[in-house]
Amino acid sequence: MGELRKPRAWLVVNGQSIPCMDADATVTTLSSSDTFSASIPLGALPEGMDEAFWADEPEIKAQMVFATDPSGSDRKVLVDGKITQVDIEWGARMLRVNGKDATADLLHAKSNEKFLNQKAEEIVKTIAGRHGLSVETDGQTNKAGKTYQIDWNKLTDLHSEAAILQHLADIEGKVWFVNGQKLTFKKADDDSLPAFQVQYVAPTAQSYEQGTFIRLRTLRNVELAKKVKVNVRSWNTKSKEVVKSEKELDGGGEQPLVYEYRAPGLNQEQADRIAEKRLEENTRHERTVDVDMPGDLSVDAHMKLTLSGTGTSFDQDYAIDAVEHRIGMGEGYRMSIRSKSKSKKRGK
Repeated sequence: MGELRKPRAWLVVNGQSIPCMDADATVTTLSSSDTFSASIPLGALPEGMDEAFWADEPEIKAQMVFATDPSGSDRKVLVDGKITQVDIEWGARMLRVNGKDATADLLHAKSNEKFLNQKAEEIVKTIAGRHGLSVETDGQTNKAGKTYQIDWNKLTDLHSEAAILQHLADIEGKVWFVNGQKLTFKKADDDSLPAFQVQYVAPTAQSYEQGTFIRLRTLRNVELAKKVKVNVRSWNTKSKEVVKSEKELDGGGEQPLVYEYRAPGLNQEQADRIAEKRLEENTRHERTVDVDMPGDLSVDAHMKLTLSGTGTSFDQDYAIDAVEHRIGMGEGYRMSIRSKSKSKKRGK
């Protein structure tokens, strides 16, 4: 007999856990917001959080919390952020809310600082500190200094803090994302991630197909399976020279797919890093695996997915882009996983 489960969700506001009739939370490793939504009967709202509170409160910090154990001992905060939309359906006496994590603040905040003579890690910590975020980094960064100075003068006047983080990640060959109250800025290392196993068992004359899922879908982008070439060009104002970098990945077809990128003020090392990163970003869309299955709180986007049993080249590791957790009156607790990778035959 399997373990008894009692899936449920709470919206935590001002330290109070409000039970939800249905809820969902999407966690990503992309440079975009983790999101959540919930439906709550107005009659279930605690004292001090009636309709007037939701109509007028200027800022509502909230956490989306799920649990499956009957005792609630496995309560897990899936998204920690703010309410962005309040929807009251008066006839049905229902409150519906949507929210995002701190990534949204980084997307909206502007900066006019020049960040002279600072390492990328120091700049990241400065930006994160403005939003009360801790920082996880591998410490392998170069000093910004005069190399960035000319272009930062333009970049920081016109772009969001998220754009600054993305620019730093590009030239350092890293990724950045927010999870809870932590901003991660480090090199992507899929090999070190824990693996979530998805197994398919083909049908036989005696049995139907089976698997550790409700629905499994694999997609292959034939165009991206071709040879791919990335060209990066930059005018280095200090050296008065054009900096070039070309990176490619072998594949099928006679004519390669060519991607052209322009970025100001790069040195050769930075151009090489951007070219390598853009090559990886483009080719990782070659293969996609989508899985729907019973919910599991141990699974999040900071893992890799390993598919096996199809007997095809789809059997390999994939980087998870997003995990959506859903609890509802009709379907119980389900989750959807989206993961992507280039073919393992093409190497690293």
